[in-house]
Amino acid sequence: MLSVLRLFKGKPVGLIGVDLGSASIKLVELSGQARDRRVEAYGMEPLPPNMVVDGQFSDVERIGEVIRQLKRHCGCRSKRAAVALSGPSAVIRTLAVDAALADADVAATIEVEAERHLPGSPDEIAYDFEVQGLSALDPTQAEAVLAACPKALLSQGMAVLQAGRLRPAVIEVKSLALARGLAEARTSLDGDGEGLTALFDFGDGAVQLKLFERGLCIHSATETLGPPDARGEEPAQPAIDSGALAWAAAQALERFEASAGPIRLGAALLAGDGIGDAMANASADALVGALEERLQVRAAVANPFRGMSLAPPIDRQALFRDAPGLLTACGLALWSGP
Repeated sequence: MLSVLRLFKGKPVGLIGVDLGSASIKLVELSGQARDRRVEAYGMEPLPPNMVVDGQFSDVERIGEVIRQLKRHCGCRSKRAAVALSGPSAVIRTLAVDAALADADVAATIEVEAERHLPGSPDEIAYDFEVQGLSALDPTQAEAVLAACPKALLSQGMAVLQAGRLRPAVIEVKSLALARGLAEARTSLDGDGEGLTALFDFGDGAVQLKLFERGLCIHSATETLGPPDARGEEPAQPAIDSGALAWAAAQALERFEASAGPIRLGAALLAGDGIGDAMANASADALVGALEERLQVRAAVANPFRGMSLAPPIDRQALFRDAPGLLTACGLALWSGP
């Protein structure tokens, strides 16, 4: 998986994923590699209002202070950290390049294409790319994924980690970290691994659908929970239950297929901080069962930690309860570099 900026070589040991949301900071520290991962520490802490707005950090020192407090509370041991950037200025683009080009020529081509596809002066943009493989539509072309953001935002991300007494290891576009955490969660589902992955981020009376294909988010939309009443009016604060969730999930998918055409869905995963509220009204089994019945696809509450070992202080039941809200932080901590 690519990142916006790589600051070290080799395999990280004890990497802390720092997910900076608009309402909270979440940390996950992982050690080990591949199928031998261990959760060393994790935690979350609310942020004061307006600290993170549209991916911008308004008070780097205050955010760094919260990170330091959370790191101490969690007992994090590593100082290496990965953070994700989001907002309209952190972008992902898929580009086509000649499959016969040498690596150096691919890099030169991407540089030219980056200037064409990215807003702002080339001197003001930081970017990285990864060649994914041959195009399914044209075998003479290779698909390259380009991630970019303004250098000023990149500097902010580094400054936030440094203010938190952490050493910046990698800075990444948020959707890529989320995709990595989601892929880890999907491994717990039976199936052939084919088809799109649908992530339903549940909370605040709505469900946000994100569709992922080959590690990239290709669609995002939000659907209000609960069907309209018999008079065709929108519901007012619909009840949070498995039926409302399944209805909203199906509606979100139907709206996408209406514009993009039929898709092959391989798995559906529930995530987000709001899933705990939903599970207080309906069991996890009921939520998953309703999704599977409505969508006719394997479904589960997202948990990227299921196959990992845990450091002794960590309570497995508590971690699994919090797991649906930790996908991005986990995805960052899973980063293993080139």
